[in-house]
Amino acid sequence: MNINDLCRSCKDVNTVYANISKDDWDGNIATSQVVMAPVSFFKELFLPRREEINDSKCRHFEHVLYDSIQDWTKKNGHHCMFWTPPAMEGVSGTSGAKISSAMSATQLLRYRIMFLLRQYFGYRGYENPFYHGQLKKPIE
Repeated sequence: MNINDLCRSCKDVNTVYANISKDDWDGNIATSQVVMAPVSFFKELFLPRREEINDSKCRHFEHVLYDSIQDWTKKNGHHCMFWTPPAMEGVSGTSGAKISSAMSATQLLRYRIMFLLRQYFGYRGYENPFYHGQLKKPIE
């Protein structure tokens, strides 16, 4: 993982750093593989909402994380996405699928274009290919 590069880019202590995207049913999520935030964000906003997470009702960790970030910005906090994509290798805890975020030059260019569209125009395309394909309705 390129954690040192990501840490160097996270300089503002009043900012939550996480990428934002949409889920398969047009809801909003914050990708959860890498999140950097002040301790107060987790204590005051995210952890009190943890009981809202309910995978069987399609209310995932990433949805609650997104909503917590929105609350943070309403309280005069800031949010920023990563200009450098997090480099990861591993296994999804949800699906067991192998995760590899290796990117070609073309994919990196697309990532940066999407970054600009999201950051400055509010576009919410798919950021997290590991999230794409989740169930679109609650489990009965």
